[in-house]
Amino acid sequence: MRRGQVVSLLGNSGNSTGPHLHFSLRSTSNPFSRDVPFVFDRFRIEGTGTIDPDTGKVHIKRSPRPARSTYPMNGIVATF
Repeated sequence: MRRGQVVSLLGNSGNSTGPHLHFSLRSTSNPFSRDVPFVFDRFRIEGTGTIDPDTGKVHIKRSPRPARSTYPMNGIVATF
């Protein structure tokens, strides 16, 4: 992998309520190997997202700020 390389596309498939992406890094090609820990050099936190259970729409509570040398936690809406 190299910086800026497209590794996947965002989508909404399976049992999900909206577009999202799951990925992990592994040191081997074995799908049962342990994940390799990592952080992103930089990205922008746009806020936190919640899903309206009645409509399925995502609502974002905006609190934009830069993030460095970390990993976006669950519920965070981010741009890279």
